[in-house]
Amino acid sequence: MINEGIPPLKERDYMIFIPYSLKIHGLREKLKRLLFRIEKKRSVIEMHDNESMVRRTIEEFKAVYETLESLFEIESASGSATPFMCFMFTKFITRLLGFRRRIAELIGYTGGESLEQIVISEKIKALPIQSYSLWNAREEKPQIGGEEEVIQSLPGELKREPTLYIEALPLYKRPYLTSWAERRGGWDFSNLKISDLLDLGFDPTRLREVRLGGLEYIFERVSPHFLSSIEKKRRIFQRISQEGEELRFGNTSLQINPPLLFIRDRGNLYILRRKLEGIHLEEALDQLRGTSHLKKMNQETGMDRRVLIRINQIKSWLRRKVERALKEEVEDLTFFIPWDIERNIPRVQVHITEIDIDKVWVS
Repeated sequence: MINEGIPPLKERDYMIFIPYSLKIHGLREKLKRLLFRIEKKRSVIEMHDNESMVRRTIEEFKAVYETLESLFEIESASGSATPFMCFMFTKFITRLLGFRRRIAELIGYTGGESLEQIVISEKIKALPIQSYSLWNAREEKPQIGGEEEVIQSLPGELKREPTLYIEALPLYKRPYLTSWAERRGGWDFSNLKISDLLDLGFDPTRLREVRLGGLEYIFERVSPHFLSSIEKKRRIFQRISQEGEELRFGNTSLQINPPLLFIRDRGNLYILRRKLEGIHLEEALDQLRGTSHLKKMNQETGMDRRVLIRINQIKSWLRRKVERALKEEVEDLTFFIPWDIERNIPRVQVHITEIDIDKVWVS
């Protein structure tokens, strides 16, 4: 069936193929009724799909964990943990923690299939973490690309051994890490173990602070598989830049924090960005809703709702402005909210009738 003159597909439009040979009386009305019933039950369908996906993924995680235990059985029994063994278990745990964060946002997911089914042994919890690859292919040299001015400001040691230099930098002091360090009794993160990652819920070594040419930056270690997605996001940044300083959502301006450098070394990928006076959206919401000195302020002002309104406005605008091939990247954009990290409070603007944030960064 050829649909002529039909407007471009939207998110919940359906495309249906009907063979010419199929003859059903009143087919159009029957299809409308069918789609209406499907739409009414969409939330239930998605809930069951999510539960099924979580169940399958947990089984896959359990299988991978059992395989790793079998693979490193000799090392585990002898108590001689090799860097490779620590690297593989650290990777497993960080993937598991990432999945745990994502399923909390799934439609209808109630936690019926708990990740507690995956029991990590005490021997594995006691392993030191090894978050980055130490191994280099023969004769492989570091690859550095990006803004020439920033490349020129890099120390010679960083250019020669990027991985070893970056991984020795101080950790980024985000609120998540600061509160955990206070409970732990200090900022010595040189001997982190798998159990620490499970307690924290993320890998704190992924973000490192560095000062280059008198300016503050953040190095982020990401999977090399994300490089193509990051390149696509550059096109979104270009679209935002075309709007200039006039791009505002209420009282809030949208600004970009694009990658300045890409460094590939020893199987690791590092991205350099400016250090912002702000924190990740998810972390900001958690602080507003869960930190004792912010909860009351948030309840009185509705700051978390105000922030989400601005983010949803920005995402809606981006969906309209970018081409269809970039829709997935719009959903994966990282937003940062103005924040006083030392005092752990949001940086807000007070207007006559409301409190708002004056900017949002996207990266």
